[in-house]
Amino acid sequence: MFRSPLTIFWPLCLVLTAPGLPAQIHRPLPQKHLNGPSDWEAIGPEGGYFKSFAPHPDDPEIILAGGDDSSGIWKSTDGGNSWRLVSEELRNVTGWCLTRHFLNPDLVFTGDLYGRYPVLRSEDGGETWEPSYDGILPRRIGAVALDPTSLLRVYAGTGDGDYGPGNGVYRSDDGGRTWTQAGLQGKIVSHLEVLVDGTVLAGTPDGLRRSRDFGASWQNVFLPAFGVTAMETSPSRQRVWVAAPGLLHSIFRSDDFGSSWSWLSQPLRFIFTLAVAPTPSEDAIFEGLLLTSLGVQRSLDAGRTWVPANQGLSSRWTIGLGIAADQDLFAGNFSNHGIDRSQDGGQSWHPVNQDLHAYYATGMSFDPNDPNTLYTTTLGAYAFDEWAGHPDLMPRQTKKGVIDPLTGTITWTTLPGIQAQTYGLAVAPGNSSVLLMGTFEQGILLSRDGGQSVESVVNQGTSLGGYFDPDNPQIALAPLVDFVQVTAWIWRTEDQGNSWTAIPTPFSAVEIIMEPGSDRVWAATGSGMFLSLDNGLTWQNAGLAGISLESLAQHPQDPDFLYAGGADGRLYWTTDGGGHWQSAAPASWPKGAAVRELATHPSVPGALWVGLNGAELRNQYSDVMRGGVWLWWPASQQWIDLSTPTLTNDQIWGMALRTEGNQAMLYVATYGGGLFRRPLP
Repeated sequence: MFRSPLTIFWPLCLVLTAPGLPAQIHRPLPQKHLNGPSDWEAIGPEGGYFKSFAPHPDDPEIILAGGDDSSGIWKSTDGGNSWRLVSEELRNVTGWCLTRHFLNPDLVFTGDLYGRYPVLRSEDGGETWEPSYDGILPRRIGAVALDPTSLLRVYAGTGDGDYGPGNGVYRSDDGGRTWTQAGLQGKIVSHLEVLVDGTVLAGTPDGLRRSRDFGASWQNVFLPAFGVTAMETSPSRQRVWVAAPGLLHSIFRSDDFGSSWSWLSQPLRFIFTLAVAPTPSEDAIFEGLLLTSLGVQRSLDAGRTWVPANQGLSSRWTIGLGIAADQDLFAGNFSNHGIDRSQDGGQSWHPVNQDLHAYYATGMSFDPNDPNTLYTTTLGAYAFDEWAGHPDLMPRQTKKGVIDPLTGTITWTTLPGIQAQTYGLAVAPGNSSVLLMGTFEQGILLSRDGGQSVESVVNQGTSLGGYFDPDNPQIALAPLVDFVQVTAWIWRTEDQGNSWTAIPTPFSAVEIIMEPGSDRVWAATGSGMFLSLDNGLTWQNAGLAGISLESLAQHPQDPDFLYAGGADGRLYWTTDGGGHWQSAAPASWPKGAAVRELATHPSVPGALWVGLNGAELRNQYSDVMRGGVWLWWPASQQWIDLSTPTLTNDQIWGMALRTEGNQAMLYVATYGGGLFRRPLP
């Protein structure tokens, strides 16, 4: 599972050292730049998605927070005022279902929903983690539950309703070190609870199951036609609440170990999480909701009635709740806002995100007019129909960073006018106020005031970004695909966005290069490489037909020398302007991870940085879901893995080079870890 940085030789010298390049550029790569102990620096922004919390029962200032996909496990010892990552060695781990032991709060379990790791176990309060592989290979772990009748019995539920697959329930009788199958094999089990009498309840997409013999047999007990979206028990482990989807969107409660159930009048939308206050009364329950405008709801009568508890909440898209004490609550947000804390039982909230670098970045770019300004785009929330009439719910998380040239410190601010999930952002050469960006399902946006407000170029479809002509910034291109209508266009302007022309294309472009000093435009697409000779007006095939591409880069001295990265994990290159292509996938790369980003060195021709991303490859093999940063250095003729332990998230979604004084720096944006940077040779 854990891999040290690998350095391998790969015979690519005939390509990456093109004839005629000056020999003096072929200098050895200093070892200090390869895999030193502190190469990478996490630089923000702060925030992220947090699904589970594990407060310490004796000290509400100590709390563990588990992030969503790839964003890790975090710990605070000061009530959330500051955070630190405690899962550095478990790169890209998901802390989906943190669970502390009843009698030993330093014994903590969690699972990785995306199949990179099996059940994880910590004996020191989350400081270090031990993956438990014996009997439960890496697979999606959606739930972990402890048996109050046994100090050593632990259950794990596998699979997820959205992504699957699941293989039922597993049981450990030695504190999570070894595992055996415990029924419902072949089913998704995304929720588990164990009651005080040893009864095990398992939530599946087609109803609730119950076992009274440690998983040897299971019976349908409730809601056979409906799935389970949330489940929680009282501190005494006698009472249990279940949230159901479908037409009901309601909560049900059992007071007799699951034998009978009562419906609680709560016809809400999708109920994502439940949390129960530990003291003084089991009748105090807090509910978090996803995909509604209601955010956190509070009940003081065991779920019979509810009132909103949202004042000061950063986002109404709450996916996780933790209760450290009766009045001390933590809420995890789905729209990259990080974590909020309430110290008055949910009556008011405030963000607690210092050093919480779990931000989901979908891209990054520097301002061509100001090398000390950069932007990062981000994922937000998905329920667009819920936003109507509720502008306060729309995600505003596209960030602008300003670098202090003396200290390198970055100050981040949110661009308030961008209410969308954004992918790529381009700044017009010569005018930093003009921003062009692509969005998820909200078309193409243009801002003329630096992101304070936006106008819609086209208000539907998905675009991965916009591109300005470096020679004539009045000309810009923005690709767009409409998945509903199954159509694609290149939108083009010649007056910096005052008017636009839609050019139908037989491809969906993921990255474009507008070549300086030329009317040539290259487009890496989902169906190969395409070329325009008239600044994007018409297009022709340029090779790699039928290959899904993810990235594109051009040799800094030779415009006919291009690199393209494939979704298949292969690197493609041409030295004759697309006439002929070659490809390779180094054996040391994580197999199957998409070549998401490419960058060339402006003064070292042949040097190539590759950013890999396996975050969206949803399967059970953890090595396939790795990403990373790799460097091809022409002098030493080798690929070098730069994903040292300090790059704690290696799912790469953006990459850029920048010169800071006499030092070149590499910046990368990651899926769940924010931005990182490191010096270059």
